[in-house]
Amino acid sequence: MGEHMKGALNGSTYVPNLDIVSHDRQRIEIVAEYRGVYTINVFRAFANDFPPAQEIAKVEVHSQNSFEQLKEKVEQQTGIPKCSQRLEFEGCIMLDNYILGRERVFQGCTVVLRVMTGITYIFKAVGGVTVEVDQSLSTVLGRIAANISEDVSMLRFVFTKTSGAVAANARAWLPDRTQLFKAKDVVGSVAENGLGRLVNGDVIQVYRKHLKRAGGQEQ
Repeated sequence: MGEHMKGALNGSTYVPNLDIVSHDRQRIEIVAEYRGVYTINVFRAFANDFPPAQEIAKVEVHSQNSFEQLKEKVEQQTGIPKCSQRLEFEGCIMLDNYILGRERVFQGCTVVLRVMTGITYIFKAVGGVTVEVDQSLSTVLGRIAANISEDVSMLRFVFTKTSGAVAANARAWLPDRTQLFKAKDVVGSVAENGLGRLVNGDVIQVYRKHLKRAGGQEQ
């Protein structure tokens, strides 16, 4: 093979010991980028990937559209506010300023959408978590407990502000939504418990349970 190469490169300027590509030079890569209009699929995914993702829209886009522009198109078709959308492609979260073509999102590709919300909690200070609206509320309370380095079983919670309607299954476990409750008693998702209609519009107050003494015994 090497002899054939030498035979092919034996002109007057041929230098047999000169590397064709110098190792101390940077390699230049030329990438062809498609530019045009095409259609992509948008599937909504759910917490813990159950139930399976469902197609909610087919969106016509341009390769130079940003993901923020894609969110606007999705909102127009589905009504899901763009501020509540988290878009993913091939397992990676896509930021608003990313460009579809540069991320290789082309004709027929599928973008995954998760509906998110922010919940504010108040303990010794104000904190917050960003969660999927269909995630179990008890799981979210566990995250809050971890954030404040507390045992969730020793905490009590109360809904200070909720932005959405409460579903029947959630109303059943806590008819009076102004009462304190334990994480282990919670039934339903974030959305079913009236949270998530407005991003960062919901507040949960957190208290630590105080042990009482009766006859010298802790209860």
